[in-house]
Amino acid sequence: MTFSDKESSLLIIVNKPLPKKMQTRFNVLNEKRKAETLSESERQELIKLTNKFEELNVNRLKALGALSKIRQVPIRQLMEKFGIT
Repeated sequence: MTFSDKESSLLIIVNKPLPKKMQTRFNVLNEKRKAETLSESERQELIKLTNKFEELNVNRLKALGALSKIRQVPIRQLMEKFGIT
């Protein structure tokens, strides 16, 4: 399958994983939150990480929408076709 430059750049955004270090730290803080052992500074850090992840997901969804429009297929179909979760 061939992709235009625009499609390739959108796919890079869609497939970009969350930074491993950030994901690991988020997991640690989230476990502490569940155990109710989170300090105030850790709570603030968890909020910042959550906001960052939400921002990354919004960008991913926008890229999926743009790619869907270019390919003229529904987003769900596009995700299935490319194995995007």
